[in-house]
Amino acid sequence: MNTNQGQKNNKTLLVGILALLLLLSNAYWLFQNSSKNEQIATEQSKVDELEGIKVKLEKEYYESLSQLEEMKSSNTELNKVIDAQKAQLSQQKSKIDDLIRNKKDLAAARAQIDGMKTQLNQYLAEIQALKQDNAKLTARVKEVEEQATQLEGNVRVLTDDKNNLTSQLNTTTKDLEDTKAREENLKKVIKVDKVELIAINTKGEDVRKAKNASGFKVKFKTSKNSFARGKETFYVQVISPQGVTISNKAMKVKLNNDEEVSFTSSTDINYSGAEQDVTASVIFEDAKIEPHSQYEVRVYHRGEYVGGNNSKKLRKNIFN
Repeated sequence: MNTNQGQKNNKTLLVGILALLLLLSNAYWLFQNSSKNEQIATEQSKVDELEGIKVKLEKEYYESLSQLEEMKSSNTELNKVIDAQKAQLSQQKSKIDDLIRNKKDLAAARAQIDGMKTQLNQYLAEIQALKQDNAKLTARVKEVEEQATQLEGNVRVLTDDKNNLTSQLNTTTKDLEDTKAREENLKKVIKVDKVELIAINTKGEDVRKAKNASGFKVKFKTSKNSFARGKETFYVQVISPQGVTISNKAMKVKLNNDEEVSFTSSTDINYSGAEQDVTASVIFEDAKIEPHSQYEVRVYHRGEYVGGNNSKKLRKNIFN
């Protein structure tokens, strides 16, 4: 009985030891499993943290790019500044990506992401200031352009006024010169008197009968003129009873009043300033001298009518 009791006690002791060992094993397993769970949780937390940082970085970066892009305008220089700012943000993002990828310093990565937002605000403030400066500059440029346009208009007006004044001055100068020239010309006009109209034949001889006349000889005496010297031309106009200038050719002379008159003949003399007898002859090829008719003679010198006569003062029997 003692032997059986001892065996029984041994079995009980063995079962107790096994139970204890099992309990210790379970406790160790639970401890180990708990440590692994904590490690996994820690690692998962880190992964979640990295993902969160990445998402925040991407969100901040692309929102920043979008805001910068919206600030662009038609101003080329301003757009260059914005593109430069975008390039700086890209470089900053690359540095943060490197910190996240290598898990070097997540706190620094967070700080730089926050700094990116701060930097963006600075960029936006700079761009806004540039836009305001550009708006002021544009307004000033427009003001200057308007002033320049007004000045150009004033210059054109002044130029027109100057041109008008110059034209008026030139006209006045020309008028004065023309007036002076006319005055000088008028001082040299030589009056004539004792104008005679004498019928002549083809040989230039005086005739008494109209049927023998082939032309006229005009005689006159010049007056004295101390201003005229040298060659002087006199234009003789013989007018028929019908009021037509007798002429072999379409010869005309312009008078000082701009009127043009036909003339029958012209003669040049060498004038000395004293009285001088002048004779101008003209033979007509087809003209027929009419008897008992009056022929008028007019003499012009330097564009002025200087004297004349008609056949009534000639001897009557010349045209008998």
